[in-house]
Amino acid sequence: PLDVLVLDVNWHTKNDWTGFSFDRELYPTPQQTVGYVHAKNLMLAANLHDADGIGYWEDSYNAMCSATGLNPTSGVAVPFEPLSGQHMHALEDLALKPLGIDTWWTDWQQGGYAGMCTNDDMNPTFITNHVRMTDSIRRGQTVRDSILARWGGSGSHRYPVGFSGDVSELSWECFAFQPYYSITAANVAYGTISHDLVGPADDHELHVRWMQFGAYSGIMRIHDRGMSAGSCWDDCPNVYIWRLPTDYFNPIRNAMIAREALLPYIYTENRNAHVDHHD
Repeated sequence: PLDVLVLDVNWHTKNDWTGFSFDRELYPTPQQTVGYVHAKNLMLAANLHDADGIGYWEDSYNAMCSATGLNPTSGVAVPFEPLSGQHMHALEDLALKPLGIDTWWTDWQQGGYAGMCTNDDMNPTFITNHVRMTDSIRRGQTVRDSILARWGGSGSHRYPVGFSGDVSELSWECFAFQPYYSITAANVAYGTISHDLVGPADDHELHVRWMQFGAYSGIMRIHDRGMSAGSCWDDCPNVYIWRLPTDYFNPIRNAMIAREALLPYIYTENRNAHVDHHD
């Protein structure tokens, strides 16, 4: 079962860690790719590192310059200004909406010392989460938005889904931290936190236990590190469960089927938490 396809940082051009345009080497016809994913009844999400703003190489550069009063012939990047409503709405309307992507994985990693937020006064993730979670309301649409984002501070539970960060290593110790993280997040009402669910190629037992934990978590999100992990882009993380020996494939398959069967219950409880504030 698959509901959401999430593209990591490699989806966009490689001029900078920040990117708002499809890499035409990987996606020569991006709108056809988006259409294909949607035809499979999947929601499409993509990674965003907002920090460096809109570079001159971006498809939306001229439009963003015009909207924010900058001279496009200067070649200077349009800075990321989360405290500016004009900038944030232009970013949504001119840079992101035309891509056809349904929701965004906001991957801010600079804390509260960048993006016009000095002295650690506020993490811009909280602002980006609010803007992207309420974008349809601004447009007068009746669809419900969603996001995937890092922790932006207390109150972030209002903007699901959460992302706990990159797995530092494929080990039992790293895996053991995720249940603790989930419980701690639930203590501040963040029941929709998600973790990277992966397995090392040389420890199938760990892979099974990691996936079984994910099946009974608030959000189940399998993460292939891919190109963004440097030397680990080829065969380090193991996410292709059908390649496992049968004794390990079957319990993972059963866990994923159980997860699918639980979705009506999980959805109902999420709805209760939203409307009635039930525990």
